[in-house]
Amino acid sequence: MRNSKRMKVLDNILLLFVIVSLFCVELPAFAEESVKVTSSEYEVYLSANEDNMLCNKKSAGNKIGTEYYLTYTVESATDSGKQNGLVGTCDPQKRYPYSDGKGVLYAHTGTVENPSFALLDTGYTYFIKYVVTKTGFRYTAAKAKGSASEYLVFQSRSGDERMTENCGWFGLWFAIGKTNAHLTHVRFYDKDGNDLGLMSPRMQAVIKKAGLFKKADKVKQRYTIRANGINDLAISNEKPLTGNRMYIEYTVKSDNSTLSQNGIAYSNSPDDKCPHAKGSLRYSSNKEAPENFLLDVGAEYLIFLEKNANRFTALIQKKKNGKTETLFFPNYYGEGVNDGRFFSLWFGDNVGKKAEFVLENVKFYDENYNNLGIRSNVDTLSVRYYGPMLDYTGCEAVYYCKENKDYYVLYKDKKLNFCNGNVTEQGTYSIAENVININLSGKSENAEYLYRRITDHSGNVYERLYTYTVDFVTGKGSKVDPQIMNIENGYNLKKPKDPTLKGNKFICWCLADGKEFDFNQTILESATLYAKWSDGDGNEFISVSGDTSGSNKKLLYSIGICTAIILISVAAGTLILKWGKQKNAKQQ
Repeated sequence: MRNSKRMKVLDNILLLFVIVSLFCVELPAFAEESVKVTSSEYEVYLSANEDNMLCNKKSAGNKIGTEYYLTYTVESATDSGKQNGLVGTCDPQKRYPYSDGKGVLYAHTGTVENPSFALLDTGYTYFIKYVVTKTGFRYTAAKAKGSASEYLVFQSRSGDERMTENCGWFGLWFAIGKTNAHLTHVRFYDKDGNDLGLMSPRMQAVIKKAGLFKKADKVKQRYTIRANGINDLAISNEKPLTGNRMYIEYTVKSDNSTLSQNGIAYSNSPDDKCPHAKGSLRYSSNKEAPENFLLDVGAEYLIFLEKNANRFTALIQKKKNGKTETLFFPNYYGEGVNDGRFFSLWFGDNVGKKAEFVLENVKFYDENYNNLGIRSNVDTLSVRYYGPMLDYTGCEAVYYCKENKDYYVLYKDKKLNFCNGNVTEQGTYSIAENVININLSGKSENAEYLYRRITDHSGNVYERLYTYTVDFVTGKGSKVDPQIMNIENGYNLKKPKDPTLKGNKFICWCLADGKEFDFNQTILESATLYAKWSDGDGNEFISVSGDTSGSNKKLLYSIGICTAIILISVAAGTLILKWGKQKNAKQQ
C-alpha cells in the first residue's frame, strides 16, 4: 500500500511538471527527458539552531547544463525557521555558501509567528531539479501529497550575478531559527542515476544509512552506574576517540532525578564541571521534551555520535515495550572544538536539581567495536565493571601444575603458551568474571581463574609462580652468581659452570641435606644450592653458607666427629650422674 501511494505521488509530480513545462517556457519539461533514478536513499534528521545546508556529497561537475536531482518526503517537521530555500555553491563548507561570489540562494521567508515550511511541509514528497548556469543555477521544484500538488516559486534571490565559478553542490537551505524535521526516502543523483550521496556540511543533520545503528554484542565490557544526588554530571569515554564515530548504549533501571537538561557534550575536557564550556552540547530541556528524555525507566538506548570539524551530530534509538523510536536533540549550544576526542552523557541543570538514577549495561565503543571505557567528572559516581578484563598487565605469569608437570604462560598482550612435556602450543586468552577462556589450535575452553590459580574442567590446578631467586654457595670456592626465576626463563634453572676450589674436586650441586639437585625440574620457590666437594683423601663435604674463614673444614667428616663427641659426652655425663646418686645413697 505504501509503495502504491508513493507511486501515485510521483505520478502527480510528473503530471505537474508536464503542466509547468507548457506554461513556463524558461523551465525544462521533465516528462520529455530520460532520467534514471538512483536506488540509494537516505533518512535525515534535521536539528539546527542556526544556518543549515543539506546537499550532495559528491559533485557531478560544474559544466553548464549539468543536472542534479533531489527527492524526499517530509515525515515530520516541528520547526523550520524563518527562511527556507534552494542553494547552489562552489564552497559548501562556508557558513553562508551563497555569499562572496561562492553561490546563489533562492529563498522564501516567513515571520517569527509564522515560520516558513516551504520545503518542510509534513506529509509531502518533494522533487527538485538543479541545472548549472553561468551565474549559478536555475531550478524547478514541486511538491505533492495524495491528489494535491503544487509548483514552488521562491520569492527572493541572493548571490553574485557575476559569479565566474560555476556551482557543483546543491541543496536545501534552512536559516534564522530552529530547524527540526525528519526526512525519509531522500535521494540525490545525476541524470544517469548515479548516487551523489548526502551531507550536512555544518553537521546539523544526522544522515541515516543502513547499519547506522550497530548494537555491539561483540563488546563484552559493560558497566552499572549509580548517580545519587549529583549536580552537573558528565559520563564520558575513558579512552580518547581516534576515529569520527562513537556509540553509547545503556538501559535505564531507575530514575528519581530532578533535571532540566539531558544531552550529549562534545569536548576535550571530560573532567570539567561543564565539559561543553570548552566544546559544544546537544540537549533537551524540560521545556521542549520530558525530563526523562534520556532517562525513561525500562527503555534501552543506543546513541549514534559522529564528529566533523568542530561540530557533531547525535541520533538516539530508544526501545521500550516492543516499540522503537528515533529521537534527536532539539537544542544546540557552543562553538565546538577542532578535534574533540570525548563525548559525554550530560545531566545538568539549575541550582538544586540533581541526577539520581541507575543505568545498566552501559557501553561506550567506537565504530570498530573497541571498548572505550568510561570516566566521570565527579568522584561520587558509583561505577561497577562487568565483563572481560581491561588491563592484562597483572595477568602476565606462569601457571604450573605439579601433578602433570604442564604449565601455561600468560602474556599481557592476551597471548599464551601451553607447555606439555616437550610440546609447546601458542594461543590466546581472555578473562571475565573469574573465568579464563583459552583458545588453542582453534578450540576454545573455559576454566576457573582466581588470579593465584587456574583450575581446568578436569580439575587440574595450575598454581601461579612468582619471582624467585636461586643462590649458589661455594664457600671458599670461585663465586657463582645467583639466578632470578621468572616468566622470561620459564622457571627453568640453567646449570652454571662448575666452580673451583684449590686442592678439591667439585662433585655436584646439592640441597642443604646433601641430596643432589635435579636441574631439569621447574623452580617453584626460592632456593639455595650448595657446592659438594671431594678432598685429596676422598672425603666429601659441602660448602657452608657465609664461610669466610678460609679454613672450610671437611664438613661431612667434621659433622661425624662432632656427633661422636656429643654422643660420648652425653654417655659420660649420664654415668657421672648415676655414680653421684649411688654415692649419696650409701652416705645416707
